[in-house]
Amino acid sequence: MRHYTGGAAAALLITLGACAAPRTAPLAAPAPAQPVDTPPPSTGAPGPTYDDAARAYDRGEYATAKAVIVRLLPATPSDQRLLRMAAAIACIEGDEVTARSYVGRLDSTGDKQVMTERCRRYGITL
Repeated sequence: MRHYTGGAAAALLITLGACAAPRTAPLAAPAPAQPVDTPPPSTGAPGPTYDDAARAYDRGEYATAKAVIVRLLPATPSDQRLLRMAAAIACIEGDEVTARSYVGRLDSTGDKQVMTERCRRYGITL
């Protein structure tokens, strides 16, 4: 077996050393994940909206419109559009007590007058 000495062997060792990966410090553990302030992903279609109630009302599907309004009002109890529609439905159904309660929650005197007139058409006096 032959042993290489001298310049060629040194050049070979230097070349091989140059190809080796440089020595680095050991990798540190990754930083812990930070919480993100984003809502959880949706679990399906969004809930009903005012537009859903309005479409049902316009089609004369008062029970459907009323069901949507009942779901929406707890989250937005002073939504004037929902209150007007709820009062109108109560008048159409002949429910004076409920109509009076919704009309009483309206902010505008003009809205109250309009709803009072509309309810009068259905025999409800507010």
